[in-house]
Amino acid sequence: MTEGACPIPTPEQARFGAALAAIERAMLDKVAAVIAEAHETAERLQPVQDGHPSAPLGYFQAVAHHRLFATLCGADRETGKNGDPAIAAAVLRNFQGLARSWEAVRPAPAFIPENGGAGVRLRKAEP
Repeated sequence: MTEGACPIPTPEQARFGAALAAIERAMLDKVAAVIAEAHETAERLQPVQDGHPSAPLGYFQAVAHHRLFATLCGADRETGKNGDPAIAAAVLRNFQGLARSWEAVRPAPAFIPENGGAGVRLRKAEP
């Protein structure tokens, strides 16, 4: 076996891995369904919002992402305060590595923040 290579799992390890993967898929399906339900609820409320547009689906996805990130870092989910900066840095490095692996396949366009960086929306930078 090559040094550093992952060993072939035992049948018991393979069964556990398959069961864990099924649990993860079910959990993520539920998270996606709850986010979609929140968006649909917001869309139904739009007529009573004095003509303001409803929050897009991405808003609810971002809220879930932010709150989960705070939880991962040991921070208060509501305020984002008192988290562990070392954990936050490790999570961000992990996401940066993921983004770099995607860029290797499809380079990312340059984006700049709208509203001077005060908003969440981004637009493509002019070439």
